[in-house]
Amino acid sequence: MKNKKILVIEASSLLAGSQKVTLKILDSLSQRGFEIYAILKSDNELFDGYYKKFNTSRFVFNKIINKYFGTGDFSLSRLKVSSKIILLFSILFSNIQVICLAKKNNISTIYCYDPKGIVLCGLFAKLFNIKVIWHLHGKLTFGERVNKFLLRLAYKVIVPSESISNNLAHLRNDLNVVYNGFDFSLKNKSKSFQSDKKYKLIYIGTIVPNKGLHLIINKLIRSTIKEEIELNVLGLPVGDIGDNYKKYLLDCINNLPSNISVNFKGWVNNPTEYILNSNALLFSSVDECEIEFNGKRNIYKASEGLPTVLIESISLGVPVLAANTTGVAEIVFSEKFGVILDDICNCDFDLALRDTLKCQGFKPPSEFFEKFSINTMNDKINNIIKGHI
Repeated sequence: MKNKKILVIEASSLLAGSQKVTLKILDSLSQRGFEIYAILKSDNELFDGYYKKFNTSRFVFNKIINKYFGTGDFSLSRLKVSSKIILLFSILFSNIQVICLAKKNNISTIYCYDPKGIVLCGLFAKLFNIKVIWHLHGKLTFGERVNKFLLRLAYKVIVPSESISNNLAHLRNDLNVVYNGFDFSLKNKSKSFQSDKKYKLIYIGTIVPNKGLHLIINKLIRSTIKEEIELNVLGLPVGDIGDNYKKYLLDCINNLPSNISVNFKGWVNNPTEYILNSNALLFSSVDECEIEFNGKRNIYKASEGLPTVLIESISLGVPVLAANTTGVAEIVFSEKFGVILDDICNCDFDLALRDTLKCQGFKPPSEFFEKFSINTMNDKINNIIKGHI
């Protein structure tokens, strides 16, 4: 082993599921003697707070990257020629910046996650004998040629579910499946909440169209449930699209029945207590949705890999009502954990919600905790990185 230095590409702005997993991995690698360097897109307090203990720098074109990446509606074909030139130049420059930083600090291994990560660091890495380990947290949706090109940029590819591995096996057959891991030391706090008069529901996720919060609200608008329902939303909008989407959601909320309320709580560092004080967690992410707001009708695409919020909720004994996107069935593998909706747009939502609420009071088996153990994840990631550094 030449050295135990690793450069992390952080191309996000919010602490969502994949970011939480990344930070846990970095803490583990640091404890095992790795020297962590990180190059960040965001310069807000959230990421300063988590990365300040490592060696950090910023992408020079972070504002341009933030404008186009991470909102679910990116389409190169829809950009003006001038915007394409600016974006492509910023991507090329960012790759050069990464290579220079790696060479300056004698780093031979890069860790990145999700498509924007590999795009910002992987274009020239092989030319400079730098190995990129790509932790892909969702399906690739760019078409066969682009998907294959992106997968070839990485020396090793890690995926969080068998579903993703099977989806990409025809493009690359050496994928490493590592389930997202959690510290379940709080699992003994699990408790049930039974109520015949009021249901407390929770949604946790970034506020962008592909997360599907509008689908839940639209179902609640049409609900015939007479009991009082309170839906608490934990999360922040991403970019201008997220801000406009939230305004759209607020307009929709005005059409809710009088017995149903929706409260936006913003970003919460530790959602455990919110989950414990809920009767059920709602998960509505979709691979693709078409929605009109702010005077425009667009298609928004994204992909889940292994929704970490479902693991958190089930580990605490709180049932989930989840859209059947990638990785969901590998988490909600027991009927005791809640209900999976094969088609959230065309379902009897009231019936599904009532069936989910009937699952309250369950205790996950040891199999669940073993499958999603943080120690298992950290050991596997360490072995992958250590074996190729």
